Amino acid sequence: MSAVTGSTLPVSSLVTIPLYPNPTLSALDEIRVQKFRADIDYKMSVVPPSSFPARQTGALGLTDRLPQILDPSPALAVTAIVDVLRGAVTALTRMRDDGNARRGKGTQLDLLTEYDFQNLAEITLAPLIPLQREAYVVKSGGKERTVDFSIAQGRVALELKFAKTTSELNSAIKDAHGILDIYLEHPGVEVAVAVFGVVEGFKVDHNGINSWSLTKPNGRRAFMQTISVPEKLLSH
Repeated sequence: MSAVTGSTLPVSSLVTIPLYPNPTLSALDEIRVQKFRADIDYKMSVVPPSSFPARQTGALGLTDRLPQILDPSPALAVTAIVDVLRGAVTALTRMRDDGNARRGKGTQLDLLTEYDFQNLAEITLAPLIPLQREAYVVKSGGKERTVDFSIAQGRVALELKFAKTTSELNSAIKDAHGILDIYLEHPGVEVAVAVFGVVEGFKVDHNGINSWSLTKPNGRRAFMQTISVPEKLLSH
């Protein structure tokens, strides 16, 4: 089976290529040529760059084999993570109007609480990046906070908030400011992100959520982003 194209060949069609102890240049050239069966219609596809494991270094200090979704630039890494979550909300919304999707029993995901929003994040992000949920507690100034999601061995701390009303959103913003500051006090955290799931139609621009960022003297940074949640996902 081809890992790139997804195509397969029946066992009966497989052949072996003899290896020569002292191959000639012409033999090597022949081996290097990739051959395809003419009677098979190969469906070629392109694998998204975010699916490729890669060693990266940079602002996030990543040294392990991680998907390229964790870009060396913190701002771009945050954008990639939020884009994945935003795409998941879009897919859920589309599935509500899809007759085939509604045939599923027990697979409908409603976004009713903050925990539902966290569950969606875990489902969508776990296949793409190293992710741990509530894996450790950050302590600072006598306060303790359990990190919603730690990414890349704790280098990225992800906090998720969910607001159905304006008052809930204002409270969540105030809480997030304090939480992100605490996260950045942890010696292992380099980037802290708060993502707010807010009801579609909320005017969040005046709060400056998406444009807010904080940079500590040690270079550690915090960001906040919002994801619009349609009303149809707020009820069974």
